[in-house]
Amino acid sequence: MQDAAEEPAHPGDLPAQATCTSPVGDQSAAAIAERTGGNPFFIKETARLLDSEGAQAAATEVLAGVRDVLRRRIARLPAAAQTILAQAAVIGTETDTGVLGEVAGADENVLLDAIEAGLLTGLLTEPAAGRIRFAHALVRDTLYQSLSRLRRSRLHARAGEAIERHSPSEAAALAHHFVEAGTDPVKTARYCQLAAAQAEQRFAYREAARLWEQAIACLDQASDTPARDRLETVLRLVGALAQTGELVRARSWRRNAVRAALPLADPALLARVITAFDVPRLFQAHQYGVTDHELLETVEQTLARLPPGDDPLRCRLLTTLAFELADTGSERGYQASAQAVEMARRLGDPSLLTIAINGAHMQSFRHDGLAERRSLGKELLALPAKPVTTEALAHLMLVRADSGSADFDAADLHAAQAAHIADLYDLPVVAAHVAYYRALRTMLDGNLAAAEDLYQRAGAQLDRLGVWQSGTAMSRLGRFCLLLMQDRVAEITGELDRAYRDLHAPVYVAELYALALAASGRTAEARAAAGEPRSIPRDVLWLFLTGIRGLLAIAIDEREQADSAYQALLPYAGRPAGADLAIFTIWPVAQILGDLARYLGLPGSQAHYQHALAIAEQANAELWREAAKRRLRARSAE
Repeated sequence: MQDAAEEPAHPGDLPAQATCTSPVGDQSAAAIAERTGGNPFFIKETARLLDSEGAQAAATEVLAGVRDVLRRRIARLPAAAQTILAQAAVIGTETDTGVLGEVAGADENVLLDAIEAGLLTGLLTEPAAGRIRFAHALVRDTLYQSLSRLRRSRLHARAGEAIERHSPSEAAALAHHFVEAGTDPVKTARYCQLAAAQAEQRFAYREAARLWEQAIACLDQASDTPARDRLETVLRLVGALAQTGELVRARSWRRNAVRAALPLADPALLARVITAFDVPRLFQAHQYGVTDHELLETVEQTLARLPPGDDPLRCRLLTTLAFELADTGSERGYQASAQAVEMARRLGDPSLLTIAINGAHMQSFRHDGLAERRSLGKELLALPAKPVTTEALAHLMLVRADSGSADFDAADLHAAQAAHIADLYDLPVVAAHVAYYRALRTMLDGNLAAAEDLYQRAGAQLDRLGVWQSGTAMSRLGRFCLLLMQDRVAEITGELDRAYRDLHAPVYVAELYALALAASGRTAEARAAAGEPRSIPRDVLWLFLTGIRGLLAIAIDEREQADSAYQALLPYAGRPAGADLAIFTIWPVAQILGDLARYLGLPGSQAHYQHALAIAEQANAELWREAAKRRLRARSAE
């Protein structure tokens, strides 16, 4: 006879109306269903706990309460069934009964009785002949936790050996069991490497990175691992981390691997280690404004030691220079990028051409290069049989090119394609780029509160990936632009003050801070913070920072600096300042030119404002349109 407070004999016997009787509302009912996987028994038990304890107090006790019920149900099973189900839990959520039989080492009738007991009590299901699955992850977890760590490790070893005999191609399962067994580091490393390679083929780079790192840990446990074998695994880890956007960790692993490879006096191996980091991406390969001179010297030395002529490794090393020198005053990076693209085209390797074009894109800002960036993006998009990562990169490059020319309708289409690919293949860095672009578009539409929220969300999304401090920095720049275009930039003074005093802050923060101080009426402090104008690198931020410098010159009454900015900006009158990144922007350059001309007493400010209005109309950017109209009204009133 069933106790009143206990569960029914089989969860499937619950009537439909009993699936969730909690009075805490539809939202809580949906949450319960999600937590319990829709299993009627678990839903009922969770709802009962919520009824008796209260939704707020029971929220942290739900899972514990369900586990208590499960333990009571498991305890009523025959001892042999409890043991065999616990052994099945070690194998996984689902298992082949042949593998379970080997792990359990039980008589076939004992095994079948145990499985039938699990089926009758609703703890197991049969998804196919010869296979069993736990009804819910909580069932498996409860059984698994009932075992000591020592017994688990022994059972993991037996499970690995059984799967090795039955399904030797299941590398991920074998890697998992042998890692948990901890008995054979060499074998475990091999399966981790196989599983990692399989994960990369599915574009599951985060899983691949975890497995490569486990393989390295196993190789380190083995006493006789050759240095080259470890380096080969490390360079695969570096590549996987770079694909996920974990650039800080990837760069750290790469730096140590380069130092380990140097004594081996093998330029080809050293080149492969160096270039493992260079995967398709649009974020900086290093912290903005920080140059790794040690790496650059090693790259140049390795290039000199490789055989002359076209070679994939030479091409990749040249691309490394393009990435590393993207925010410096050196022409070497631009020259190297051009050489790499031409070499990749001659070699006819699509993956090589992808990374070379990526490097050329980063260097194209040195000589403006808007048309070049659009051409490179189209070339990449047209590559036959390209991987999805290359297709996503091509769309993002075109988003940038279209944003840089204020053609946001075209940019929207490419952003939608990139977002679709990111969703399908779990590409978080691509998703972060699209998130920032959507914040930019929302800002230009005039929905400023929503844009600020989107910038914060995109920054948090990027920071979780470990891309330097890019999430924080980009979101701060987005917010700065948003406030600047509302004449509210003084509100960010305190935040920029902290960034200004941070030793690791990007070099451009000083002039942003100075502009915010000037907007707060603290002109003397603004002049001190700005200091002597530094040369602005001809990189992706040049147009944005030159526009900021022009506005700052007006704010602190520096006519010479204002005239210099005016002359520098004139060739870019038709462009939005900052939109080349497709992350943030301020005004069209034409409007900044109008402000500078007005301040300097030059003719043509009215024409500049008219040009700015035309750009706003073309872009259908409400924020720009209203600002240009205000400038024109003010100019007419003078």
